[in-house]
Amino acid sequence: MKNKQPHSAVIRILIDVHPVLETGELDGKTLSPKELKEFDLKQKHLIQIKGFDLYDCIKNVKDTINKLKS
Repeated sequence: MKNKQPHSAVIRILIDVHPVLETGELDGKTLSPKELKEFDLKQKHLIQIKGFDLYDCIKNVKDTINKLKS
C-alpha cells in the first residue's frame, strides 16, 4: 500500500519584509535580497518534512506549520 511507505513533503517559504503604513497597510516596498542578507536571511527557503508513512508526514507538516504560526 502506497500510504504505508515513507513520505516527504517540501514547504516553500518566501520572505518579504514590508514597512507598515500608518493605516496598518503594508507598503509595497520590500527589503531586497541584499538587505535580507545583512540579517543572514535568504528570501527563499525550502524545508523538507519526512514521515514514516503518509499520515505521519502529514502530521509532521501540520505540526511544523503550527510552530511557524506561533
